[in-house]
Amino acid sequence: MKIPLQRSCAGPVAGFLALAALLSGCQSGKTEGQKQVDQLTSQLEDFKKTLTETKADLQATLAEHDAVVANKDGDLVGHYAKFVDGLESCEEHQQEIRADLERIQTTAAPYFAKWQQDMAMISDEDLRESSEERMKDTQERLQEMQENGAKARDECEPLMRTLRDHATYLSSDLNASAAASLSKDASKLSKSSEAAFALLDAAIAVTQEFQKSIAMRTEPPAEPK
Repeated sequence: MKIPLQRSCAGPVAGFLALAALLSGCQSGKTEGQKQVDQLTSQLEDFKKTLTETKADLQATLAEHDAVVANKDGDLVGHYAKFVDGLESCEEHQQEIRADLERIQTTAAPYFAKWQQDMAMISDEDLRESSEERMKDTQERLQEMQENGAKARDECEPLMRTLRDHATYLSSDLNASAAASLSKDASKLSKSSEAAFALLDAAIAVTQEFQKSIAMRTEPPAEPK
């Protein structure tokens, strides 16, 4: 009687276990890494919104500040109140930028750790090297985005400092002559605002490009007209 040979199934079993580990916790057809990309993409959208709102509120606050200094319509109290409200909103945005960057970093750390873990399971050397290069490129893009966001936030500070001083200066001395005396800082405010807006625009652009580079969904190409 012939005894059937026992075939080793170690190879197939090991491959199956690796695949099972990769797909563990997968919901709605997404791996853990893909779900982390979704979370990161959402946080980047929030960050981009914060930067955009920061610029818009700064512009509006400067407009109310200039209305106080010019005093063309005589409504010092009304424009000053809007100026102070806008300044408070800008202060909140400064904190939001910092918080958004911290949230993004908190999500990115396990995302790259999972990527590194998945990479180790790739048996093909060329594919593994390609994955490593792409991960490094993504990490560099993220760092660039974070640095641009931090620079934009820091560049707003000189502008905010001058505006805070002006608000305090007028808090107990709100009249036409006091307001007019602030016109001496017009040039300084102009330079500070131009620098802040330029870096905010750059941070928005870099964030948008990074978000687009990691997004799993892309817009379909426009149909020719």
